[in-house]
Amino acid sequence: MPQAVAPRVAGSLLPLLLAVGLLYLGAPRTIAAFVSLPGDYPLEQIQNRESVSARDLEILIVSRERALAWVEAGRVLTELALAQLMLAQVSGEGGGYDQAGVARAIGSLRAGLAKAPARPYAWTRLAVAEHEAAAPSSELAAPLEMALITARYSPHLLFVRLDLCLIAWPYFDSDAREMVFEQVRIAWRRSPDRLVELALIMELLDVVRTALLISPLELETFETRLRGREE
Repeated sequence: MPQAVAPRVAGSLLPLLLAVGLLYLGAPRTIAAFVSLPGDYPLEQIQNRESVSARDLEILIVSRERALAWVEAGRVLTELALAQLMLAQVSGEGGGYDQAGVARAIGSLRAGLAKAPARPYAWTRLAVAEHEAAAPSSELAAPLEMALITARYSPHLLFVRLDLCLIAWPYFDSDAREMVFEQVRIAWRRSPDRLVELALIMELLDVVRTALLISPLELETFETRLRGREE
């Protein structure tokens, strides 16, 4: 090959080699997206708060397990965990969760959050799973603290997290308790009656009182509503 031709050939091959390399690197994600397709519709139903069957959840689980064979992404793992936890709930007996399913969900959630920690919904699901798996402990408090750190204000998570936070109250340090107080104040402004009911059920009225101390008027209104419920 003439010397002048060789550089031109090498130069023309370089874009082709780069394209092949990018295709090779992108292939696993493309395949993972393809094998995930059967589970996308059940996931969309869940996200839209529509009811799904155990069969739908199994389809979602299988699709995410197949995707994980190609790419171990945090999002795929947390979607898998969501389906595993929901299936554990519908498969449980006597209103409880199937414990084997809960254990699988906890494993998937921990793996997914290790890769993608900025997911308040996943942290909250991990707290739910930890609560169903064992008595309240630091294992319950830790994911709740992360759920609050990653989303201090989240209307859809507000009362679910606050319920769990009151259960885990003895296991929070002072900084975490300040975040819980903030959630109490947000809950009070969003739905006072619901907060009063929750405080009564959890028998933690003093936690709510302490949170509302910064506003004497709100604290007085809380006491008035409380007396109205107790009469």
